[in-house]
Amino acid sequence: MGTRGLTFVEIVVQNNTYWTDAFQFGLADDQTWNFNGMSFLLDLKLHRSDTTAVLSTSSAAGTIVVQDPINRILSMYVSDHAIRAALQPDTKYEFDLIMVNNTTGQRDALMYGTVKVDYGVTVED
Repeated sequence: MGTRGLTFVEIVVQNNTYWTDAFQFGLADDQTWNFNGMSFLLDLKLHRSDTTAVLSTSSAAGTIVVQDPINRILSMYVSDHAIRAALQPDTKYEFDLIMVNNTTGQRDALMYGTVKVDYGVTVED
């Protein structure tokens, strides 16, 4: 994947809490585009060339949430159980976030980067 025009983001999550980071895209005063009619995909892979994701998230599955379609705010909603089941602590995973136009099928990348998983201290299940 080319990185032209995309924002590189380094994310750190703990394995004992939900991943709930929120992101706003575009300039706050730019109302020329929005998230209406869009869906979102984000896969985590150990290496970008891997054919299978270790964790897949999407707006359809509820693990990516459109908080504000007009101001283009998305948040992650991935449980600590899902993180512990799929991801290893002290490991960096690569990702890209894809926006899909539900009418045309056009796919646009919004950002890419890494997600590192840290050990959490308090884990009670």
